Amino acid sequence: LGRKLEWGEKNLGKTETVSYLKKYYSLLQIKDYLLTKKISERCKTKAAFILYFYTTKDYCSLCEEEGLVLSALRDKYEALRVYSFDYSIDLSAVKAMLQIYKIEDTKLPALVIDEDVLTGFRSIEELESRIKDSFKLEDAAS
Repeated sequence: LGRKLEWGEKNLGKTETVSYLKKYYSLLQIKDYLLTKKISERCKTKAAFILYFYTTKDYCSLCEEEGLVLSALRDKYEALRVYSFDYSIDLSAVKAMLQIYKIEDTKLPALVIDEDVLTGFRSIEELESRIKDSFKLEDAAS
């Protein structure tokens, strides 16, 4: 759904339908994050979570590159869950997360990994090292 929304934004623009679907998708991601995190804790399963806050390339030249880095990591690590949220979306649940983690629009892209907030672009090597250390993940090829 996320990739279809991305396609819709690029090809259809910011229509009312695309905006509605983006808000709905953001709510689904938050619900999935909370439920999956709870399941992981109760069942003692390996899971890693990254919350990714971004905005359009007009306001954040590195946000798209960070998205590519996160996609590559998600493909490499099955237990890694990446949840992406548009900073500028008009949705109270996302705004609450921005306040909780003190995310500012001037410090995008922003990542929350293991409750730590990282701002600015992070390389694949830096993030891979961090998730391996924090979450003891193994890549899918292992």
